[in-house]
Amino acid sequence: KIVKDYPSHKAVDSVLFRPLIDFELKNNLKINEKDVIIGWIGRLTTAMEVNETFDVFEKLILINKKFKLLIVGDGPMKNELIDRAKQNKYFDHVIFTGKVHYSLVPKYISLMDIVPLIDIDPHGGSILREAMSCGKVVITVNGKSNAQSEFIEHMIDGILVPAENRIKEAAKQIIWLKENKQQRLIIGNNARKKVEEEFSFMNLSRIVERELTQI
Repeated sequence: KIVKDYPSHKAVDSVLFRPLIDFELKNNLKINEKDVIIGWIGRLTTAMEVNETFDVFEKLILINKKFKLLIVGDGPMKNELIDRAKQNKYFDHVIFTGKVHYSLVPKYISLMDIVPLIDIDPHGGSILREAMSCGKVVITVNGKSNAQSEFIEHMIDGILVPAENRIKEAAKQIIWLKENKQQRLIIGNNARKKVEEEFSFMNLSRIVERELTQI
């Protein structure tokens, strides 16, 4: 009953993943205040939709050179992605951190402004909820399954784009977010609030406690 009412994959460690400011890390990665950081976290494989994030970024960098792409993670595709960035002349705008210990991931998310997941029909994606918990704007595709709309309310605590023309639509929304910083902050704050109220480990603990008490 607990699993049915509250799938455990929705839970987020909202204590670990929280809004942070790490100026030292920001300086080390040479990120300045005018940069808008698009973030990606995970293993660099074709199955993890990292190519789609690069597709979106390539549209953005043609419009504005103030965008940067922060790639947190490692994997077999890393060299291929480095070559792709070099060939398309935006390698200086991509930061590859390599493998990062899980406990340090929130510090890297703190440097990001927008975290996309642009698979044609994504189902969840824990990194989205972790980014939301850190107060960041997430952009993802509301595909045929409507899985993402189960935990994201469009333009309130995240942004949903249609599967059709998803790369172009995601880029358009990111441009809008860059030009509307106040809205970006509002959506990020709402995302953090939703995680605390609905997806935190503490909330899950209360549900488990309630169910066990009734047995």
